[in-house]
Amino acid sequence: MKKSLLSCALAVSVFGSAYATDTYLETSQAMSPVTFGAQKNSVGVGLAYFQSVYDGVDDESKVFPRINYSYERFFIKGFTMGYTLYGSQDLAFAAVLQPQFGGYDADDSHQLNGMTDKSFLVNAGCEVMYRLKLIVAQLSVLHDMTGRTMGNQARLKLSTGIPLVDKRFIVAPSVAAVWQDSKITDYYYG
Repeated sequence: MKKSLLSCALAVSVFGSAYATDTYLETSQAMSPVTFGAQKNSVGVGLAYFQSVYDGVDDESKVFPRINYSYERFFIKGFTMGYTLYGSQDLAFAAVLQPQFGGYDADDSHQLNGMTDKSFLVNAGCEVMYRLKLIVAQLSVLHDMTGRTMGNQARLKLSTGIPLVDKRFIVAPSVAAVWQDSKITDYYYG
């Protein structure tokens, strides 16, 4: 039976930048994983909440470093690395490589007895981003490169940036919907 998973996630990241910016569009560029014109390198903090889908496994909140770095067409945005194949002010297309965190250790819960540990995946694929005024729409199509699932997934994300403190800090709320094929859902959920 073919299974697919549709999940929604809400993530809020806070970015600190050593650079002041003049316009809202410039500040929202800091959250873009793909180059939209001139990028500014920055370091900040990301916050995430993960609700476990496994019985007996606790939900997690994580704080992690957030690095935005670009050099010509190469970029690192958070945990995503990539190369911009085409970029304009409002549209960009890139080849990307990114980890997919998830899984569990079988000893996380007695309800997972007899199960094998599930590890994170490394996905490669393409990403298209389009700027709609103050919102950035991002569509990613990815394939597992670890050989654990050899599955595919697609992700649609909408995000924005809210500048704070003289535009030196950005709160970047986003919402995403993810579709995963049966190879990935069977690996993680059985």
